[in-house]
Amino acid sequence: MKVLDLLLSDYIIFEIREKQGRAYRMRAGVDLVENHALFYFELGTRPENIDPLRPQIPGFFDQNIVQSFTTHDLEKSLNMYMGRMMFRRLSSINKAYYLGYSQYFHNDIHHDELFLSDLKKVTLNDVKKVAEKYMIINNPVSIIVK
Repeated sequence: MKVLDLLLSDYIIFEIREKQGRAYRMRAGVDLVENHALFYFELGTRPENIDPLRPQIPGFFDQNIVQSFTTHDLEKSLNMYMGRMMFRRLSSINKAYYLGYSQYFHNDIHHDELFLSDLKKVTLNDVKKVAEKYMIINNPVSIIVK
């Protein structure tokens, strides 16, 4: 699920920020709670940028987008994420944080290290299977705060 999150996030941000120039501060991705996935993107932009984006929103969460991802896209997203995660773990304070987090929430001091190691093993077929299972949009919600 994390790799699907990374791929969708990179795709959506590239489409909106880089191709259309409509938002500067934004986040996109997937949150999984129990067996429910919340696909989202958050935009920090002017109101006049929202209206042209509204019809595009459902298309960002279409399974056809996932089918268009390549192995290169997967490697690029994973490498960018792994680079950020490794950079965060350079200081001894941050190392201690991730070790403590792993112990407290997962009762395994090595959980963080294993999670990052397992991410490297994810294939494009794995991502497509997860998308088939979770990318079934039943209850779309749009919240706009101006």
